[in-house]
Amino acid sequence: MAKKVCKPDFQKNTLSLVQSKLVHDAYDKNFSNGLTMFNSQTSREMVFVDQRESHDVNDLMVTTTLKDQHQNLYDQKILYDSKMKRLKIWTEFTNKTSETEKLEYLTSFVLNSLSPFYGRQLTDNLQLIRLRSKWAMEGRVEQRPIEDYDLEMSWKSSGLGIETFGQNGTMPVRKFFPIIGLRDTKNDVTWLAELEGKASWRLNAARVDDRLVIFGGLPDSDDGKWFKYIDSGETYRTPYAYITVGQGSLLKVSSRLQRKAKHKTLPIIYNEWGTTWGHPSAELVHESVQLLEKHMIDTYVIDAGWYKSKTKDFNDSIGDWQVDEKQFPQGFTPVVKDIHDHQMKAGIWFEFEGLGKDSQKYNDTNSLVKRDNWPVTTIKRRFLDMTDEHVKKYLDKR
Repeated sequence: MAKKVCKPDFQKNTLSLVQSKLVHDAYDKNFSNGLTMFNSQTSREMVFVDQRESHDVNDLMVTTTLKDQHQNLYDQKILYDSKMKRLKIWTEFTNKTSETEKLEYLTSFVLNSLSPFYGRQLTDNLQLIRLRSKWAMEGRVEQRPIEDYDLEMSWKSSGLGIETFGQNGTMPVRKFFPIIGLRDTKNDVTWLAELEGKASWRLNAARVDDRLVIFGGLPDSDDGKWFKYIDSGETYRTPYAYITVGQGSLLKVSSRLQRKAKHKTLPIIYNEWGTTWGHPSAELVHESVQLLEKHMIDTYVIDAGWYKSKTKDFNDSIGDWQVDEKQFPQGFTPVVKDIHDHQMKAGIWFEFEGLGKDSQKYNDTNSLVKRDNWPVTTIKRRFLDMTDEHVKKYLDKR
């Protein structure tokens, strides 16, 4: 559809391909302080250095290098995956000063000038796409006009309109999936971007003037308490983002973002949680597998509560991981054999990072994740420091 692309006739602002904020640089002026560090002085004063292409049999890599006013370098790398019809994008920041730089914000991607098929944008044409989520209710598609988010063009383009969403911590699909989309309904074109999303992330749709921009990656130090000290000569890489654009249904276009399953059929897994609610036993497993053998079940999973506990609450002793001899008098060996004899694989629930209040390691502060020098504690849990070598050895043994 390249022939349909139009030059905008109301474009007042130029937005940098990379968005960054260094602690000693100014914020933007568009009433956006505290909402985003987008379009900061760091980004506004970046200049183009060069652009390089490299090829292999199937893919094309484009590296664009920018430089900020302090001579720091930003390499945005875009890898075209011809099989998946998607782009893999990330940014690498290199500190070229003689001092340590404090990086407060750095995007993985910026996709500007949407939609590019009009001299001036139409009303009621663009739709923002998100996937809402909460525990045990994941994956509700939300597709609404951008006007619902005040992202249409304003009579005065000095106030940034922005819709920001994401999450803090290590639950990547809490409240939202790390995916954003924009759909041009008149031309049946959908742009989609997905973040690697291993930890805290932010995605955004914003408008200053006639063109919409979607961007994202890491949160900033205001919004998500993210920052990074980069020593002189050191390079930092953002999480990966994946972008695609196409015509047709959302299902069709979004399929490019995820590699297809290798199996023609997915295994059917039976998890006994909804049967015992945290009180599994060898007897109940035996009773269940006789019934399940008549069905197309591939794996039988024993869920929480298989370990010793001082109380009836399966939460309290998480972390010790000793088989409950009352519920499994002969241990797991005959139970696993029983599952296998009924033509199923055996699986087990193992929340390895968690510690219940009655577990031996609950008060082992040297092994715990800390914040402000105090163990991170919820009503039911403390958490093992997975970077500690002693913790790794403990879990290997268990």
